[in-house]
Amino acid sequence: MKIKDFIQFYESLVPVEIQEDWDNSGFQLGNRENDITGILISLDFSLESVEYASKNNMNLIFTHHPVFYKSINNLEKGTKYSDAIIKAVKNDISVYSSHTNLDFIEGGVNDTLANLFNINDINPIIEHYYNNKTGLGRYGYIFPLKGEKFINFLKNSLNEQNVIVYGNLDKEIIKVGVVGGTGAETLEKSVELNLDVLITSDIKYHQAEFAVENNLTLIDIGHYNSEKFVLDTLYNIFSNEEFKNIIIEKFVFDKSKRKIL
Repeated sequence: MKIKDFIQFYESLVPVEIQEDWDNSGFQLGNRENDITGILISLDFSLESVEYASKNNMNLIFTHHPVFYKSINNLEKGTKYSDAIIKAVKNDISVYSSHTNLDFIEGGVNDTLANLFNINDINPIIEHYYNNKTGLGRYGYIFPLKGEKFINFLKNSLNEQNVIVYGNLDKEIIKVGVVGGTGAETLEKSVELNLDVLITSDIKYHQAEFAVENNLTLIDIGHYNSEKFVLDTLYNIFSNEEFKNIIIEKFVFDKSKRKIL
């Protein structure tokens, strides 16, 4: 399979045109005509991911976050970002990214997160023009749980010791929303939908203040944790018959090194 054939296959499932206007999903760098020797699936493009791909004979890195968001003035050797690009080019490694289109699409980042938390009757928090199952975030219903039990369930599902909570947990939680990545854009709609809890990341002080004042409990699980589970979804997509002779691996590496101590 050539890289251009992979792109055609993937974009038939996750159209690039449904991404946000500011986004840069799609082919990032490399040669579309190359035969694929292996695919490394990663949330981020990094020097570590390029080194791993090179060492393990993989010539396509598939990332969630794009390599390029804005114009680059130079690529001077000595920074990890520049060194990653230079090493990818030297080793004939191509990069494809799928960002907000993978967030929005049915079965993507947000549905993966909703399924992790056993949310039923799932719908987008903010619908997209593409169809009524596509959009920003997801919400639905869980088996009713009191606050402390819900937090324990959440931490067990994430395999994490800590989460950040804003607001009241002394209530029965039934109606739950999730947004992989930054979820601030959904706060007003989440209040309008009367969600008990919104699980997301990157919450700022005044955003938390707005939610608490409107009886919406926010749970910040960290940007990386809110998106990393889609690597499993992508791995399953790329493990079908069409990819049977291609090495496929997940690369788990949290660039933020975020810790709550």
